[in-house]
Amino acid sequence: MIFFYDWFAFKLTSRMGEFDIIDKIRREILINDPKVIKGIGDDCAVIDRGDFFELVGTDMLVENDHFHLHWSTPEQIGIKAMNSNISDVAAMGGRVKYAFISICVSESVDEEWISRVYDSFNIISKDNDFLILGGDITHGENVIINICLIGEVERNLCCFRHGAKINDIICVTGNLGGSAAGLYLLQNSPFLRNLVRVKENYRMNSIIEEAEELQIEEELYKKGMLYALNKHIEPSCRIIEGKIIAKFANSLIDVSDGLGSEIRHIIEESGKGARIYANQVPINKMLYDVSRDPMPFAMSGGEDFELVFTIAREKIPLLKEQLVEIGTEIFEVGKIVEESEGVKFIENGREVEMPRGFEHL
Repeated sequence: MIFFYDWFAFKLTSRMGEFDIIDKIRREILINDPKVIKGIGDDCAVIDRGDFFELVGTDMLVENDHFHLHWSTPEQIGIKAMNSNISDVAAMGGRVKYAFISICVSESVDEEWISRVYDSFNIISKDNDFLILGGDITHGENVIINICLIGEVERNLCCFRHGAKINDIICVTGNLGGSAAGLYLLQNSPFLRNLVRVKENYRMNSIIEEAEELQIEEELYKKGMLYALNKHIEPSCRIIEGKIIAKFANSLIDVSDGLGSEIRHIIEESGKGARIYANQVPINKMLYDVSRDPMPFAMSGGEDFELVFTIAREKIPLLKEQLVEIGTEIFEVGKIVEESEGVKFIENGREVEMPRGFEHL
């Protein structure tokens, strides 16, 4: 049994993309409050509270787009929803203080399902020392989860997208493309969908057990499959790393829509150009069990929730020393250049256009 996928790409079907709409809203909204340090255009809004900056962010997950009820347990859906939001606070170098959770439920879920989702929220909030203070609940055709987080960061440690400087090195905290590869497997393999179909006390390790019962012998394939599915269904985030990186970085963003998208955000906000080197983009070798060319997963897939940042080269050694203490490695993937040089992807010695990231519209 072979599961190789030769190409992976997202296509926009609407006339106006997600980021076009955001830019239009941004241009039309007037902000005349001097306490607002940053409104639309970064991972969180930033408000001056005197001794510290307050961070406010919100993110929405929709059934059959960000998660599937048949692929994920309630706990896993809660983990993904909360960690995708925490990642935005991490991308500002902050810590979460409070959460407000709104959920739209459908006839497909019951009271037990809702309770299990909120159990996962409670566990994550305790682990990260923040409080859930409220929210809203309603009903509709699909399950929708929207979370608003309020955090804070020291005034001098808040890291934005717009601070990239010429000759900065572009770095990322971990391997990319795993989540998108996991999604692609689930979308294209009925065999895998049957393996991960939700059951009581379901855990990812059960995939390996069932694969062994079905006498699937490709050990590397099984590892690659498990790695990708884990990355998509149970993503983590880099909240601890964000606090450390913010002490050294000039700009910072999380990978929610693919490396290609996040680099564009940094250079557009900073008024710079960039070069990304394909042979330096960190991709776990197990993804080659999923596709002969996993690079599009990393550049255009998203939902890895790693951190991308730009930093002066001379600061990298000290940052690495601090990150190694928590077991985190960083990878140098490119550099910041003059705006006039544009944004290019260096592949096989040739400069090509930077791959686009994922857009929801």
